[in-house]
Amino acid sequence: MAKFKPVLIRGFFIWVCGVIIYAAVQVFRGMEPLLSWIGLDLTALPLMVFFASYFRDAGAAAKSNTLGYTLVSGLGLVICMAVSYRYGEAAGIVHIWAGLTFVAWVLFLRAGLKV
Repeated sequence: MAKFKPVLIRGFFIWVCGVIIYAAVQVFRGMEPLLSWIGLDLTALPLMVFFASYFRDAGAAAKSNTLGYTLVSGLGLVICMAVSYRYGEAAGIVHIWAGLTFVAWVLFLRAGLKV
């Protein structure tokens, strides 16, 4: 499992990058419901900041403030879910992407922060 952990971490990082880019494109296109796309971006952006410091400091300094990243990411998930509840089928599957991103983040934290 130790051999696969760096691959999984980098795979999650690529997932977060893809979600941010796709949601940002949808926001700039003005896709409805706009707050759902903003919530998806808010779910993934703190994780991108975390990974930037994680890779820069080799995981040492990034371990200290995971609660802040989790709270902001959770806020994005709540916004996305609330808008998805309001718009129903029109919101599409944006809330699923936000949920998967947040659950993967929690699993990442539970698995430990060592590369």
